[in-house]
Amino acid sequence: MKNKSTKDLQQLIQSTTIDKLDIIYEHITEYDFPTYLKTIMHNRNIKKSELIEKANLHRTYGYQILNGKKHPSRDKVLQLAITLQCNLEECNRLLTLAGHHILYAKNRRDSILIFSISRNLSLFEIEEYLEEYGQPLLVQYES
Repeated sequence: MKNKSTKDLQQLIQSTTIDKLDIIYEHITEYDFPTYLKTIMHNRNIKKSELIEKANLHRTYGYQILNGKKHPSRDKVLQLAITLQCNLEECNRLLTLAGHHILYAKNRRDSILIFSISRNLSLFEIEEYLEEYGQPLLVQYES
């Protein structure tokens, strides 16, 4: 039951009877942002230090995000998701778990991000597209 997709689980819940709900309920694992992020890191075989560096996060702040002590902004979540080469579904789930809205195709900046994430572009390549189209960058570079 733990490996069911969200869609499959939702269908199972909708079609179950009240006497079977307890069984389903006991097998649902709730994810919070740090847990889901660490699951993706584990699946991608990437270490915390490597992720923080490649995502262009300040070291201390990056570890605080990973440990759940700091709540990342939407752009920081996107930096992490892109660095982890998340697909659009994983990226949107990370955004949702972090309390942010998902990428929205009718938003110009988000449309560039959807395009880029769907093509598995690097953070650097995405920054170039954002700059080309006059959209705010994800990474706040210090001058």
